[in-house]
Amino acid sequence: MKICDIRDKDEKQALIDRQLRQRQDLQDQVQPILRKHQNIIVQLKKDVAKYMEMGVLDHEALQENESQLDKKKEPNRDQGNVPEM
Repeated sequence: MKICDIRDKDEKQALIDRQLRQRQDLQDQVQPILRKHQNIIVQLKKDVAKYMEMGVLDHEALQENESQLDKKKEPNRDQGNVPEM
């Protein structure tokens, strides 16, 4: 092996080592940000589920109220009574 081949191999390895260190530094910076964003997404999903559940409950309550109002109105219709305006 020639001296220049050894030097090229050493330079290549030094470049690889430097790039790996830089990559690790970047990963160390990115990981906390990714965890924070994942936590935010989990919370948003929980909020969406909560609002959807509330919407279903509200929708069921509205349907029940409408059903009760319809029952109250039906006797007037059967008797031929017209509400006064």
